[in-house]
Amino acid sequence: MANIVTLSEVKTYLNITAVNLDAYLNAQIPEVSKYLEDVIGGAIAVDNFTETLNGSGSDIIVINKPPINSVSLLQYRITPRDAFQDLLPNNFATDVQIDISNPYYVYLYSIGFPFGFQNIKITYNAGYTIIPNVFKRVAIEMISEQLSESKMGTGRVGISSKSLQAGSDSYYRLNDEHLKMLSQYIWRHK
Repeated sequence: MANIVTLSEVKTYLNITAVNLDAYLNAQIPEVSKYLEDVIGGAIAVDNFTETLNGSGSDIIVINKPPINSVSLLQYRITPRDAFQDLLPNNFATDVQIDISNPYYVYLYSIGFPFGFQNIKITYNAGYTIIPNVFKRVAIEMISEQLSESKMGTGRVGISSKSLQAGSDSYYRLNDEHLKMLSQYIWRHK
């Protein structure tokens, strides 16, 4: 997962010139980036993803991190013990299609995706090549709020979640304004 904002963008917005908060802010940036991707149900910054999915027997498969930009690998296997093999060894470029109006669907035109459980392996590129400013604004505002509420890790105003992993305590919440701003980017399968 790639970050939505940079340390420089956060520091500029918060008018911070000192370096004493850099480590704290650098820790918050990937946390907020992941949180926002989870909220919208897709990728924000461009990244590559590999998934193993169920084949439906139809010509459509649904990926989990829209908006999809391209597909670089498409493989299948007959049983879970089999090795994956290329699904379209000869016509990959012409038979794999992406519909920009439904950027979580991958279509096959010459054949369907073989029916099966966890039998399709796909590697694809997804996310926005230019991150919409709304994501940057919400991320920076959330980091700013986190910084002011935490007093460098001591306050926990507005607790909404806690990771049980060692060394990771993240407390984020979206306010109504942020939800409204992000609503057009929340992915729903049509």
